[in-house]
Amino acid sequence: MATTRIPAASMLDLRDAVAGDHPWILALAEVLFADLGDYREILGDWLITPRAEVLVASDAAGPLGFAIVAPRPRIGFRRRVGAELVAIAVIERARRNGVGARLVHEAERRAIRFGACEIRLHTAQGNIAGQDFFTGCGFRPRRALPIFYPSGVRALEFCIALPGR
Repeated sequence: MATTRIPAASMLDLRDAVAGDHPWILALAEVLFADLGDYREILGDWLITPRAEVLVASDAAGPLGFAIVAPRPRIGFRRRVGAELVAIAVIERARRNGVGARLVHEAERRAIRFGACEIRLHTAQGNIAGQDFFTGCGFRPRRALPIFYPSGVRALEFCIALPGR
């Protein structure tokens, strides 16, 4: 079977999602996050939350991945602003080509823009590939959570400090 080569990350179109992207985002989330719970419902709420930034990476053939980043309530005694990388997903044929890293970088840029000092994210405890990806992007494991996902799957929290904060 021939594989389609994805263009270098610099050739990607990275943009804000529009309402027409929502069905594609929800369908991808339903497939990739099936073992975590009803992500169509969870992400459906995030897609219409005004404070969330929804990003789509695409090429000439169509969308390749998405990320959702949103501000978190103020954290710590200094009342610093944080951010949450709510979700990130890349279609299988586009993985390991810089698409996910590009989405993370843009999520970081957006979080800095709304004043965040850090980004936190959660990934399933058994998602070793995801943990390796996030570590490679500079995130560090912070703590294990007893349960996080609606399906009862345990999660790990990762965090990255943002520059200049």
